[in-house]
Amino acid sequence: MAEKEFEDVEIARRDAPDVRFRGRLLASVSSKDETRQTERRKTRWTELELWELESGAWVAASMACSDADGEIDFGSIEHVPADAPEDERRRRAMGLWSYSWLAKALAAKLGWDVVETLR
Repeated sequence: MAEKEFEDVEIARRDAPDVRFRGRLLASVSSKDETRQTERRKTRWTELELWELESGAWVAASMACSDADGEIDFGSIEHVPADAPEDERRRRAMGLWSYSWLAKALAAKLGWDVVETLR
């Protein structure tokens, strides 16, 4: 599979400044694509995305999407520095996504093991 190109991205946020960056989408998931969720929410859904910046940093994004009249899509992001250890980078992204079932679906797409082993 060919590597995706970097593109200009802008994410509107409700309670913070909007963000703009140049990134490459590493993976995304949408609750709209999940039949078990579609029946409950016909006009609203969540999209999770993980972007890589040209610097190697990540932007984890959680988007609240709507087709309802008068509503707009908006998101929350976590900017994860490139120099952070890999396990911390994954924890920060998963933390934004609250380890939800959708986040775990995205983690599976990325090949991440998000199981905590207790001893």
